[in-house]
Amino acid sequence: PGELAATAYYARNTTNVTMRAQAIPSISPSRVSKYFKKVECFCFNSQKLGPGESAHLNLRFYLDPDFPKDVQRVTLAY
Repeated sequence: PGELAATAYYARNTTNVTMRAQAIPSISPSRVSKYFKKVECFCFNSQKLGPGESAHLNLRFYLDPDFPKDVQRVTLAY
């Protein structure tokens, strides 16, 4: 908690048409969502990928220092 972390998701448009989508995060356990702070997230805006195009979508976040001590694992899904 309190340390800035970074990761990236990989997306690829396997269709023959341009696609636009916006990711919606899901955090588990849900009670820790208020401690999960996104600094940079591809989920803030819609993403456009042309036919066959791929992208690495950045995510930078930290867990609030008041994060519950009894939680051992957080799962973030989009």
